[in-house]
Amino acid sequence: MTASDDFTSATREFRAELLVHCYRMLGSADEAEDLVQETYLRAYRGFPGFKEGTNLKAWLYKILTNTYINSYRAKKRRPDQVDLDDVEDFYIYRRLGGLEAADAERTAETEALESNAREKLVRKNADLIVANDVADPTIGFDSDQNAVTVIARDGSSIKVERAPKIVIANRILDLVVERLA
Repeated sequence: MTASDDFTSATREFRAELLVHCYRMLGSADEAEDLVQETYLRAYRGFPGFKEGTNLKAWLYKILTNTYINSYRAKKRRPDQVDLDDVEDFYIYRRLGGLEAADAERTAETEALESNAREKLVRKNADLIVANDVADPTIGFDSDQNAVTVIARDGSSIKVERAPKIVIANRILDLVVERLA
């Protein structure tokens, strides 16, 4: 008899019980089946370390619980996934106020930068995002001066005009502290 046969014969009787338990926890037959499969995979990998005479059912439930907790934590770290067919056209555009929010004096580069920053803000579920001004080639990485736009989740934006980088950094910190207060 192989190790695979030993594992199968030892754990077969618990599969239905684990499946029912998972279904009660998750409310979805597909998710329950996935969790039981992942549990059995982990149990199979760890089966050589299982000590004969200990409670196999409790061992499987412990693996199931740890697998569920790990998958739950992983899902919480990932941003929500949405099928693009379910997203309303121009969602971000409407959310940010459409053309009324655009400033007539801004360059195309600045508008594209801010649009990308707003999309990133939504995608990363952040409260604030800082977008460097790319329209002026005399500021930024190769200069001791910078200009930025701080964009908030509510759609508001604050332009921090050209200044030394330390002044910009302090202004950004002040804005973050204001938002946290």
